[in-house]
Amino acid sequence: ITVYVNCQLFFWNNKYNLSTGGVIMVSIIVTVHNADKYIRECLDSVVNQTYKDIEIICVDGGSKDLSPEILKEYQARDNRIRIINDINTSYGHKINIGIKEAKGDYVAVIESDDIYENNMVEILMGVHNRYKDLDFVNGEYRFFWDVDGVRHYLEHNLYNIQPYNCVIN
Repeated sequence: ITVYVNCQLFFWNNKYNLSTGGVIMVSIIVTVHNADKYIRECLDSVVNQTYKDIEIICVDGGSKDLSPEILKEYQARDNRIRIINDINTSYGHKINIGIKEAKGDYVAVIESDDIYENNMVEILMGVHNRYKDLDFVNGEYRFFWDVDGVRHYLEHNLYNIQPYNCVIN
């Protein structure tokens, strides 16, 4: 059984790069390291977002498998994809590199063995547009795993104790 986690369903206000002239753009950072078994499904979930005003920054920490070739394949098909090669395998380092390179007003992060729902960014942007001036929007996630070719899901509630679906000032 392989267990995948569909998490990192958040984004935050990238106050360093408010440069899109009124159009809100989301920079999605994909952290990559030796993920050739999972990266296609991850990238498909990102490039097929219903919210189209995105850039996709793939930060590869020196993968030794087919991940670099797969990234180049996707980049050739979608001009929103940028690849940054780095030798540091640290997850935090890859996110920091991605944030530094991000051009969007907002930043989202996904690990290369995770997937987004196709409308995730659109839903989070809808929350942002409804409440304005939010610095951070977060969503639930699901664990998923495949057994004998059948995908199974388990919902995970981030906020079991406190009220959810609210704006915190």
